Amino acid sequence: MKKFGLLILTCCLCTISKAQNPIDTTYHTPTLLTKSDWTGSVETEPTYPGGVDELYKYLNEHIIYPEEDLKNKVQGKVFVQFVVEKDGSLTAIKALRSPSIAMGDECIRVFKALKFKPGTQYAVPIRVQYTMPVSFDADHPDWHH
Repeated sequence: MKKFGLLILTCCLCTISKAQNPIDTTYHTPTLLTKSDWTGSVETEPTYPGGVDELYKYLNEHIIYPEEDLKNKVQGKVFVQFVVEKDGSLTAIKALRSPSIAMGDECIRVFKALKFKPGTQYAVPIRVQYTMPVSFDADHPDWHH
């Protein structure tokens, strides 16, 4: 009988606490999240003006192979992570992995000058995080892909 009384008391308390927190039925605009927080897909991905080919053309024209790395035949991929902001600017730019510190720093320097068309969700600009590889090849120092 004690267990039954405890069960009834628990049910009453649950009912009272739910009555104090009524369901909010007002309309809310969806919260826009960064790609890293977003569980679905981004409606419109950020794009570089002119597309990927133009982006790599820009990188090839502006990235300078670090002299010491070229001399020592250091090569490989720099994985650059950045956030495309609502205005298309890039922030939080960092080299996640790099064959050398100089290569990572060079990519960061060049990416700071880039501007993208922002991504959108529900036709509203949102922040989107990206990671992009940039290759350095000592045999082809002027070509970054």
